[in-house]
Amino acid sequence: MVSFRYRLTLFHYFESQLGPIVRINPWELSINDPEFYETIYSTSSRFDKVPEHEWWGNAATAAQSTVSHDLHRLRRAAQNPFFSKRQISRYAPEIQARADKLCNRLNLEYRDSGKVLQMASIFGCFSADIVTEYAFAKDYKYLDSPDFQARFVKTMQELGKNMHILMLFPWLLTILVALPESLVKKLNHQIGEIFAFQAVRS
Repeated sequence: MVSFRYRLTLFHYFESQLGPIVRINPWELSINDPEFYETIYSTSSRFDKVPEHEWWGNAATAAQSTVSHDLHRLRRAAQNPFFSKRQISRYAPEIQARADKLCNRLNLEYRDSGKVLQMASIFGCFSADIVTEYAFAKDYKYLDSPDFQARFVKTMQELGKNMHILMLFPWLLTILVALPESLVKKLNHQIGEIFAFQAVRS
C-alpha cells in the first residue's frame, strides 16, 4: 500500500514533470494552482463528488457524504443557518476565549523553554474544542492536554492520514461496521476511540 506521504511525493514528482494539473484517475485531478481556487470553490460551480464519498464515513445520508451536487445543496441548506455570518459572530467570544487560553498557555509553558511545539496538535486541539463546544455544547478541554497531545484529536488525525485506504478498499469499512464493537476496538484502537465518542454523544 502506498503511504499518504509517498503518495504526495508522487504527486509532486508528476507535477514537476507534467505541470500543476495531474489526473489521478478518471474522476480525480490533483490541482496545484492558486488561480484555480475561485473556479473550484465558486458558489456557481456544479461538481458531483466521486461515488466513494457516499460510504467512506459510514453516514450515506449526511451532507458530507452526498455525491450529487443538487442533493448535497438541499441537505446543506438545512445546516446553513448554523453557519451564517450572524450566528458565527455570536459565537465569536467563545472562539476568542479559546484563542486567549491557547496564547496564555504558550506564553506560560513554552516561552523561552526550548520545548518543541507540534503545530498540528496545537491547532487540532484548538479546533476540536471550538467545534465540539459549538456542536455538542460540551467543553472537552483538549487545549488542557499535556503537550497538546489529546487522544481523540490524534485519533482523528491518524484516521485522516489513512482515509485513502478505505477509499480504495470500501469493504474494509463494511466489515468493521458489521463486527462487534469490542472486537473492532481490539483490531483498531482508532476506530474504538470513535465508537467511544459516539457513545457519549448518543
